[in-house]
Parts: sequence; C-alpha cells; structure tokens
Amino acid sequence: MQTQLSGDYDGMKANFQSLMERFDEKILEYGQIGRQQSKTPSADLTGDLNKLKLERAKIKGIWMEMQTMTEGQVLDLKAQYDEDYKAAYRLLGDNK
Repeated sequence: MQTQLSGDYDGMKANFQSLMERFDEKILEYGQIGRQQSKTPSADLTGDLNKLKLERAKIKGIWMEMQTMTEGQVLDLKAQYDEDYKAAYRLLGDNK
C-alpha cells in the first residue's frame, strides 16, 4: 500500500477503499487474538482495537463524503485528505 494519496479523483477514492479493507483485516485479526486470550482480553488489546475501529470509521466517513462530492471538490481537499490518509496508514503500521 502506498503511503501517499493518488493525484486523481478515482485514485483517491480507491486509496481510501483499500485503507478501509486494511482496517477490516486488522480489526478481525485483533478480535481473533482477543478471543484466543483468557476470558477477558487485555486492556492494551482492547484499547488498540478501539483505536482501529475509530480510525476506520473516520476513513469510512471521508470515503462516503467523496462519493457525493464532485471531482473538483475532492481535489480541493486533497491536502487534508492526504494528512488523514497518512495518519491512518501510520496507525496501521503501529499495529502490525
């Protein structure tokens, strides 16, 4: 996965879609680890899982906004979306 957004409208939407899929995989992985632990998952694991879920919700919100915006509007917000994308990417990297 690239660490910077694509320069075009369709590419940016695809980048966020891919990021959501990565979050889904990581959330499932952490959930499985939690189920394999004793009766109660550790507080650290629960905290990390919650961070992943919150960030995924943020990314999904951005992706949904992109679906209703024009290409020009999305490209006007590219700098902000790029920062959000990089922050989410870093969070996924920290939780590998």
